[in-house]
Amino acid sequence: GNVLKGDAANGYTVDLENTIEETSLTVEKKWIAGATTELKDVQVQLVRKVANGTFEEVVETVTLTKADNAGYDWSYTFEHLPKYDTAGNLYIYDVEELTVDGFLSSKSEVKEGKVTITNTETTLVTVTKDWKKDGNVTMPTLPSKVTVELLANNASLNPAKTETIKNNDGTWSTVTFSNLPKYSVDGNGKPVAIKYTVVEKDVPANFTVSYEKINNSDYDWKVVNTYTIDKTQLTVKKVWEDNNNTKKLRPESITVNLLYQYGDMQAPEAYKVDSKALTVELNEQNNWSAAFEALPKEINNQPVTYSAEEVLTDDSIAKGYVQGDTTTNGNEVTFTNKLEVVEVKALKVWNDDNDRDDVRPDKLFVTLSADPNVIPDGMATVVELN
Repeated sequence: GNVLKGDAANGYTVDLENTIEETSLTVEKKWIAGATTELKDVQVQLVRKVANGTFEEVVETVTLTKADNAGYDWSYTFEHLPKYDTAGNLYIYDVEELTVDGFLSSKSEVKEGKVTITNTETTLVTVTKDWKKDGNVTMPTLPSKVTVELLANNASLNPAKTETIKNNDGTWSTVTFSNLPKYSVDGNGKPVAIKYTVVEKDVPANFTVSYEKINNSDYDWKVVNTYTIDKTQLTVKKVWEDNNNTKKLRPESITVNLLYQYGDMQAPEAYKVDSKALTVELNEQNNWSAAFEALPKEINNQPVTYSAEEVLTDDSIAKGYVQGDTTTNGNEVTFTNKLEVVEVKALKVWNDDNDRDDVRPDKLFVTLSADPNVIPDGMATVVELN
């Protein structure tokens, strides 16, 4: 305090002691991170400015770390701080954290000489795009871009976060939502992982949308659009009228083209998928029957009529057969081949001096066979001569 010196004879003097009023500020560090996440030392600056002032000056820089011999334990108290400047203006003290990679930083207000800095571990979410088609259809013209929105625990963020995936001549870009908090805290203050998903905005007409995790990662998503329309099918069959191929004349296979017609088309045309004609092969293995499946019922909102034609080439035309009828019954087309029919004349010559001995029979039966040494069951033809 003040000190009085001297005596009555010599006079008195008073030493006045000027006491500087001081304050302190404690900074505490909190982490919202995974149990295995490495927490590194961070630097915190003490800054101050005078009340109603704008300029901040750095007073001191300290390193916050986990408890060590100094006993900091992610906290530090700045002590013996002058409360006023030399002009008597009140100092306002605060702290600033230097950037910590991989974390978001938030800070509480200074209250009763304490301030808390909270660091939340961050993550990022990547999104790719894929297009598929359901059935034997040609993919329509795709849009130039699509928009996806990020959801956290199935809810939109505030404000909403969206990204645009662009179509670069058929190659779709990958977008990234970055600097996202990886955890929130539960009622007990423990970190809980945030579940991030995405949703596509304004899905194109006739497309469905699905979402797939890439490599089972919660942070890598593929948005898949599938072209889906009402579908039908056309079955094609080959019938051989050849007594179960006894003559072994059938080819190994035949090829059938799919035809279609709709709208103003004057005649059926070959149906193509991605510029390639759609065909099926009929053979013994599939019992000479197959189906064109997953065909669109409509094109440009107009009904489609499907038919089929057998591909006739020198290799596919079976020798010994003639082309029969082609019949359509609902969604089934049947091609029929019949054995080629030839006429064989039978003439019996008698060298018996005009039946001199009167022994000629009244009639004869002649058997016709392709092989004179073998008469297969059912293949012989018996005629009567008289």
